[in-house]
Amino acid sequence: MTQTTPPIKILKENAITKINLFIVLITLSTSLANSQIISGIITDENAKPLRATILIKEVSKPNLIREFHIVRNGNFSFELKNTYPEAIIIEIVSTGFITKTKKVIFIKEINIYNFEFVLVKDTTTKLDQVLIVAKKPPVKKAKDTVSYNLRSFLDGSEEKVQDILKKLPGIEVNNETGLIKYNGKLIETVTLEGDNLFGYNYATGTKNINADIISSVEAIENYSENVLLKGIEKGDKVALNLKLKKNKTDFSGNFDLGLGVFDSIQNVASNSSINVLGINKSYKSFGTFSHNNVGDNASPFNYYSSDLNLERLKELDLFTEKIIPEFQIISFLENNKSNINNQLFTSYNSMFSLNKKLKLKVNLYYLKDKLRSNQLIQNEYKINENEFITFDKKNASKAPKQYRSDVELKYFSSKSTLLKYNLSLRKESIETNIDISSNQNNDYFSFLTSRNEFLKQKLEFTKRLSFNLAFQLYFIQSENTIIQDFNLIPKTSNNVIEDNIQKVDLSKNNIEIKSKILGSKNENKWVFDIGAFKQKEPFQSNLYDATNPDQTLNENTTNNLEYNKKAIYNFASYQHKMGDFRIAPNYTLSLIHQSLGNQITQSEDGSKVLVFEPSINIFYKVNSISSFTLDLGLNQNTNTIRNLFNNPVLINNRTKIQNTPNLSFQKNQFYSVSYNKHDLFNQLQLVLGAKYQKQKGNFFSNTTVNSNSNLINYFYLSDKTENLDFNLIFSKLISPINTNIKFSSFFSLSNYNNIVNNSILRNNKSEQFFSEFFIKTAFKSKINFENEISYQSNKVTSETIFKNESLINKFKIIYTPTDDLFGTLALDYFIPKFGLQSKNYKFLEVKISYKPVDEKWKISLIGSNLLGEDNFIQIQNTDISNNLFRSNLLNRYLLFSYSYIF
Repeated sequence: MTQTTPPIKILKENAITKINLFIVLITLSTSLANSQIISGIITDENAKPLRATILIKEVSKPNLIREFHIVRNGNFSFELKNTYPEAIIIEIVSTGFITKTKKVIFIKEINIYNFEFVLVKDTTTKLDQVLIVAKKPPVKKAKDTVSYNLRSFLDGSEEKVQDILKKLPGIEVNNETGLIKYNGKLIETVTLEGDNLFGYNYATGTKNINADIISSVEAIENYSENVLLKGIEKGDKVALNLKLKKNKTDFSGNFDLGLGVFDSIQNVASNSSINVLGINKSYKSFGTFSHNNVGDNASPFNYYSSDLNLERLKELDLFTEKIIPEFQIISFLENNKSNINNQLFTSYNSMFSLNKKLKLKVNLYYLKDKLRSNQLIQNEYKINENEFITFDKKNASKAPKQYRSDVELKYFSSKSTLLKYNLSLRKESIETNIDISSNQNNDYFSFLTSRNEFLKQKLEFTKRLSFNLAFQLYFIQSENTIIQDFNLIPKTSNNVIEDNIQKVDLSKNNIEIKSKILGSKNENKWVFDIGAFKQKEPFQSNLYDATNPDQTLNENTTNNLEYNKKAIYNFASYQHKMGDFRIAPNYTLSLIHQSLGNQITQSEDGSKVLVFEPSINIFYKVNSISSFTLDLGLNQNTNTIRNLFNNPVLINNRTKIQNTPNLSFQKNQFYSVSYNKHDLFNQLQLVLGAKYQKQKGNFFSNTTVNSNSNLINYFYLSDKTENLDFNLIFSKLISPINTNIKFSSFFSLSNYNNIVNNSILRNNKSEQFFSEFFIKTAFKSKINFENEISYQSNKVTSETIFKNESLINKFKIIYTPTDDLFGTLALDYFIPKFGLQSKNYKFLEVKISYKPVDEKWKISLIGSNLLGEDNFIQIQNTDISNNLFRSNLLNRYLLFSYSYIF
């Protein structure tokens, strides 16, 4: 059965439907009455329809887009999506045309708004993207660190780090010793990425690390190797730091193979090396192996001349000294011209972080060399109306060999406590053989063997007590032993001269303990030391002839003595900063006891003296780049064992030396003043200085000379000697012409005394003058130039006046035709002595290198001494003689070199 809907319910549903329909109609009519339609056309000035975008914004919020509508062909018509009671802003945007804006105010009676927009072409010129790169400054300074932008200073000829450093303003490098100065001050070390890998023997790194792996060089002032003393220790130390290129921090190196020929094709020229560098978070190492016979010295050790490296200067008090010298080359030529060598050198330097508290550093060295020289020494004497000539022709060879190991262990028991132990073991032997032809009654062979052993231990404890206070305790022990055997054998036997054998055995033993307190407050710093040391120096020598089989001691030619020195001392220094002034008074108070015992004469001499040595340093800072410095003080020195033996020691085929021993002190006064201006940003340096020294008490020489022999007796006099020095350094980059210039000058005036052939005490005055001018261009062209001219004179006034003058000019052309081809041509001209018809010398060297861009290999062709100079003569005058010294030179050679960087 079908269900029927009630009539009343149907009536209700119909009523609801009608009501809903009425509401919809009312709403729709209201909406149509309030709707706003925007229409129109957008064209350009030629009535061409445009594609554009219409933006709708409220007047009260003109930066806010409420609606946007796309216009595709110029015509548009749309109804506003939102209700705007009063007005709107219409903005027309079209690419390439100026944006047009219009404000529309609504009127109640109007619902449709029609517009015609004509857009004007945008005439603004659109530029291509331009990248502006600021030129990196050549020098940047941040606090105590100066960073060099190497690209501003290098020309592409640099092969090793030492070549880089020579070209940086404010840095000077000694070619022979490797010593480096920054703003006139000797640096402490050269670190590698902040780590002191090489210590004082930093020349191992600067002479061997390849220049291509260095990204920048930093000069660090106020350097402190002990991290616990940073900010407390007096900030007068300087170090250099090498920054490596980013891809060279794991494992890298270089291999150089150089082979060629000397004048004689049978003699092969060689200069080869391999260097390996490894760096990670816990390990850092540098190893080098090299061989050459072209005059280069890849080691930090110097067997060519008497110049000392930094380490020997620092440890001078720990060494005794050789009495019998090996031969040396007396020449103002560069080593690579007169150093006829055959050197093998290897070194391994490493640092390990064993854990957070323990660090280990190991430095190992081995050197073997053979130096050769043919020399003529001729002296024309005129003494007390006696005239005679002596000459010695020497064919000499010197073969040094050195083994060495250094160990440093650092233990940080806490963040404020450091215990450091250093051990150095060194063993050296040198064999020197000379074939001698002379004006003496005979010709000789001489054989000298020198053995030198050194041991040093140092224990250092550091405790940082507070932010401004630290305590240190040192213990140092060292032993140095030198044994020399000298045999002088006649070439022909006669009854007048027999074989002469000289033996010398000497050593020096040191023990020192010292405590130190360091403090700082408000930029003022102070140091207070108390210490004691003991030195023991036994000395034995014996001169006899080979015909005495029992080597019976002759009291007149034998020395057997022992020198002892011990002291307790106190050192104090206070550095006070007062505005732009820094005043630093210092003093050392020592109680020194000396004794000299002679076993031959069974005698002993001694003294005990209280010594006070004050000094003061005054520094005035004119501005950030210039300052004045004043130094003055007094000090006293004891004498060395070289001046304490009384019987003769034979040191060569014609000379014996002896002394009249004396334990008196040498008393010194020194005064110096200097003005320094170092403007690294403008590459300007100006140094003016003067220094006066006065010494009271010294050993003078009494020389007895004849045609066959010399006897020199050194004796002590309390007379004074004086020395006055002046120096000037000026360097500047002349930016408009990209040229560097440097001028330096030095003048010294001194007096000294001597006795010759039993004369009265002679007063002598010496004047030395040296001047150098250097110029180098850095044109943005394929060719650049360097020129250095040096003038030197020495004037001696005694019974007569003697003057020696010499000049050196070094000219170099640097040619870079392409990015991968590089060449240099160097011409050196020497005048060894003015005023004589002596020979002048010319040396020509050429180097051509080819290195493809972005490649790791390079080839070079090197030609040295191409004009074939085979010897060099120097003529000098003294107060008693005219002296001629002639030495042979390294032969002309051509060398082909292949280098590879990995």
